[in-house]
Amino acid sequence: MWIHGGGWSAGGKEDCPAVSFVTKGYAVASINYRFSQHALFPAQIEDCKAAIRWLRANAKRYNLDAGHVGVWGASAGGHLVALLGTTGGVKKLEGTGGNLDQSSRVQCVVDWFGPTDFAKMGGWQDKPDSPMALLIGGPVRDRQELATKANPITYISKDSAPFLIMHGEKDNLVPMSQSELLDGALRKAGRREYPRPHPRQWAWRPRIHDAGEPEEDRGVLQETSEVGDVPNYLENCIASWVMQPEKPVKIIGS
Repeated sequence: MWIHGGGWSAGGKEDCPAVSFVTKGYAVASINYRFSQHALFPAQIEDCKAAIRWLRANAKRYNLDAGHVGVWGASAGGHLVALLGTTGGVKKLEGTGGNLDQSSRVQCVVDWFGPTDFAKMGGWQDKPDSPMALLIGGPVRDRQELATKANPITYISKDSAPFLIMHGEKDNLVPMSQSELLDGALRKAGRREYPRPHPRQWAWRPRIHDAGEPEEDRGVLQETSEVGDVPNYLENCIASWVMQPEKPVKIIGS
């Protein structure tokens, strides 16, 4: 399932880089979610979880494998897929979007340059018009409890999904340190072994992009070779992953 970026306030499901994966045997869903100008967090992750549950509830109708669900997102979408990967058992983020008898747990995450810890975004998180402030209803310094709730790292456990994290070193919007924080926290929590051939649970792929178009400066990772990393990872990860039973997630610091 693809989740688009756009600062939680723009973008759409129409431009989905995963569409070509259908030729490799994958079913691809691309979703929209409520924007921050319409609803504050956690509405966005609630919508994403509702989409996962809907897919599972309709798996037989559309011939889907409900036990093997991967998610891929960029920027704000990267933030949301990271949350999906660490909050599989967090009931308070499920919302009321229907099919609550289904699990929203995912088996694989591809996070492209998603924010994680809003308090460490280089200072602009405390500007009232920053994307993070608009998402949580005010500057991060004034909304620390909700910022913690929006942080995928808050929920990391040994039951978190495997991650492929990709981030451009020259990203001038989301610092690469955001992905490094997530990577470090996932490693600290310990890896969960699963069948080969994929040798690592947390695959870290920093990229360097030379100056050029603005999107390239961000390290958007649209080159064929980098997009190609994603189906390769899915093939090695989802194909060998088994559906995990639901378990409550212990929140760090609780």
